Amino acid sequence: MQRLLGIPAVGSEEVAFHLPRPAPDDDAWRARRGAGTADLPVDADAVPAGLPVLTRRTARMPVGDDVALLRDATGAPLAWWHAMGRGRVGVWTPADTYTLVLAGHADVHAALWSQAFATLARAGAPAIAAIPDEARARERAALCGIADEARIVAPDGTTTRMLRDPATGSARCAGFWPRDAGWHQLKVGDAATPFFVRAREDAPSLHRAAVRLQTLQRAARAEAAATLAVAEGARGPAWPWFLAWLTASALLWWLERRRSTPG
Repeated sequence: MQRLLGIPAVGSEEVAFHLPRPAPDDDAWRARRGAGTADLPVDADAVPAGLPVLTRRTARMPVGDDVALLRDATGAPLAWWHAMGRGRVGVWTPADTYTLVLAGHADVHAALWSQAFATLARAGAPAIAAIPDEARARERAALCGIADEARIVAPDGTTTRMLRDPATGSARCAGFWPRDAGWHQLKVGDAATPFFVRAREDAPSLHRAAVRLQTLQRAARAEAAATLAVAEGARGPAWPWFLAWLTASALLWWLERRRSTPG
């Protein structure tokens, strides 16, 4: 069944990992969590304690059109999805995300599973799989899962048609370079999905954190590709096979000529 669905084998061995912090510093994290309610107060000690250590099962990283669904604090993928027919198939390796709730991080737990189910269950939605969190003016932003007729409307009303990169396959990604900061809208037909583009000099600490995460993600992908290349082995030289073919062809030609020679 796993092979039929294109799912890599998941092992039983467990490895510890950390999720990325939801905010660059404790104050921003507290502001994001809010004060809670009288029935469900927010644990004030949860932020200084940080996120707990979680465990995941070992799995071979897919190579193809699979898209990372979740990454750890170093940028290494923990879950993936790929398109199949009109739906999506996901691979999930974390084993104990419920400990986030026990440690006072119910908001992180809810956001984690909300994103996972929204990505897998809404494959037919005419918007994108995930709005870019750190889109900035004059910098490239990647949008994936876009439809053929997708277009972006800037705050000044300028409309840009999105052209998918064929090399991204079923991930259906395209690059976008916003010129100005402000609220943009991704439109497909009559449906619109807003997303915010920051000014280039806005929130420099968040920008540095985003660049660091992208660097770690690229390093993880390069390491995985190198590991796969070593496991499969390097291709040997082709000239011995050519000489073998040439020798066999010459021998057959000589035998054929010998048979056809009279006497």
